[in-house]
Amino acid sequence: MEHLVRVLKKDFLHYGKVQNHHAGTQLVFHLSKSLKDTEVSIHAQKAGLILEPLSKSTARDLSYNGFILGFCNYSEGELLQALTTFHSLLVELSH
Repeated sequence: MEHLVRVLKKDFLHYGKVQNHHAGTQLVFHLSKSLKDTEVSIHAQKAGLILEPLSKSTARDLSYNGFILGFCNYSEGELLQALTTFHSLLVELSH
């Protein structure tokens, strides 16, 4: 988990910030305001990633913008591949 947090803090700095709640096998990644989680999730699905938008996770509008990233039962290789895809997607959507 610490490796995942380091990667997100270092390589994803321009696209948002990671928040580790120390609650098991999930992290929260808050997107920067220039990206919308609903749009990112649509493109992510086309790239083979399932990302549920935080903005759709509550009954009230709490202005959440990001994702809960779960990593239970995935190998380090699978996580790195998913992060590479996620990063490429954020780069593409930011330009």
